[in-house]
Amino acid sequence: MNEELFNSISKAKVQESIYLVTKLILKNTDKNIDIINITFINICSYIGSFISIYDIKLWLDITENLIIFINNDKIIIKDIYLLIAKMCILCDIYIKNPVIKTGTINIKLLRSKIIHYFEDTKFKLSQNGSSIFEGLLPPANSESYNLSIQIITGIVNIIKQIEISMDFNNIHDLANNLRNTFDYIVRKKYVFETKFYESDNDAIWFLWGIMSILCHDNELDLIFQLFNYDYVKKYKNQRLGLLWGSALVITFLKKKDIARSWNSKELRALQKIDELSLELYNDIKKGLIKNEEIEPQVQEDNSIKGIDFLLNYKPYESNIEEEHEYTKVKLSENNEDIKKAIKYKKEYYI
Repeated sequence: MNEELFNSISKAKVQESIYLVTKLILKNTDKNIDIINITFINICSYIGSFISIYDIKLWLDITENLIIFINNDKIIIKDIYLLIAKMCILCDIYIKNPVIKTGTINIKLLRSKIIHYFEDTKFKLSQNGSSIFEGLLPPANSESYNLSIQIITGIVNIIKQIEISMDFNNIHDLANNLRNTFDYIVRKKYVFETKFYESDNDAIWFLWGIMSILCHDNELDLIFQLFNYDYVKKYKNQRLGLLWGSALVITFLKKKDIARSWNSKELRALQKIDELSLELYNDIKKGLIKNEEIEPQVQEDNSIKGIDFLLNYKPYESNIEEEHEYTKVKLSENNEDIKKAIKYKKEYYI
């Protein structure tokens, strides 16, 4: 992961983030593209720790875009800029309206928020309900068998309450408590022998297994793909936000009218990125050509943050065509073809 890029996006510094990602690509595409992928995944995880059920549809849009970007054998600069802009918009929402992030609540307080769902004697799984989890459950003689039944029952209990609730505030609370449940189970370091992920008995795979059984939806599959991308054990803590965010996705799948789409101001900012990606790229490239070894000197008005930068951005005026060893093709600011190919070790596009 690139810490500088991560910190810049998390602070909603759109201009700086676009500069940094462009520099990484121009410096060494083959080496840095995977670093960019990992950084973007970790940003999605970070957003998953605070995203609200109201904004969850926007997070899903970003995760879908990121999967497409990772799986594409071509690097499209415009798509990278749009991804950064969308992530900065959500981080800017958190900066302006901070909430308690998942994973930071004292574990005793966390337990008090959720325990009643798991001790509810009025709610039990039917025999048919239990049978669908048969392939996920530990062996009946395992020490974790009864615990696994209790956890599944509590999670199903919350989801059933979400399904029948018609009150926005109640659904909001239930969604957060489902996310808190995932946080609590992981932090308790429970272990489960499960066929879902036989090589690791960490509770994270047990929770992913529950979701895969309860929700056969593409949205959760995409998030799991991001979680599992080049996964090694040391990535666990950096990616837990994807698991937490998935709890809200389950709620969204049950109550799709509860979440909003991009609003008009956000769409205008994204449209501006779409229109000006070539100019943005050329402005940055020109600065790097002058002296590639100098650290970025980003001139950013502190009064213009996040989405407002995109709405106020104007490219430098220039009619000079340039050719450089990085590009091997001539570019002009008047070039209307924003899909024009640029060659740099491997093919990528603006």
